[in-house]
Amino acid sequence: MMELCAVVAAAGGGERLGAPVPKAFVELPGGTLLEHSLRSLAQQGVSFAAVAVPPGFQPPRPVAFPPGMEAVLVEGGPRRQDSVLNAARLLPPARVVLVHDAARPFLRPGLLAELAAEALRHGAAVPALPCPDTLKIVEGGAAVRTVDRSGVHLVQTPQAFRRDVFDAMLPLYDRLHVTDDAAIAEAAGFPPRAVEGSPFTFKVTRPADLELARILAARSAP
Repeated sequence: MMELCAVVAAAGGGERLGAPVPKAFVELPGGTLLEHSLRSLAQQGVSFAAVAVPPGFQPPRPVAFPPGMEAVLVEGGPRRQDSVLNAARLLPPARVVLVHDAARPFLRPGLLAELAAEALRHGAAVPALPCPDTLKIVEGGAAVRTVDRSGVHLVQTPQAFRRDVFDAMLPLYDRLHVTDDAAIAEAAGFPPRAVEGSPFTFKVTRPADLELARILAARSAP
């Protein structure tokens, strides 16, 4: 049985990015967002990835999978969680399942080992950063209330789940509407452990994020 396998969510259209192709297939120096994300996973021990891509979409060129990683493409669904469920059906046996966003191409060294260790002990683990900004409730264009940020964290991907926990989560994917997989683990009775995230593991969502990703990718490109 392999140690780590991954579901990679790459089916989003990326409308806020304004790119001519779905977000995961936007080119950076050294490859697309998806290829950088797969490379980051492979470098930290992921040997299999099931990648959910936009339904009916044909990439402009074949996806370059990293050496040593077996990967398959599957059509995503209308919601992110539908895409994850479609890809999950293709996973081989593994001790830990990771769910990652293709739009987060940069991982800090050692992250996956820490996530896997916590997931094996506690069932689930996520990378998280303390919220550095003041939180406000905005209504009608006015900041009407300050929210206590004590204990508030920004949660990233990849998120890690011990295989038995992930299997217990699968029936809930059709029933719940969530923004990340950790919420499904919580609903299944497995609150994830938090490990240190990284500011560099930001999600490419808007044009400014893409410019920063291009700068970082150029620094690491051969």
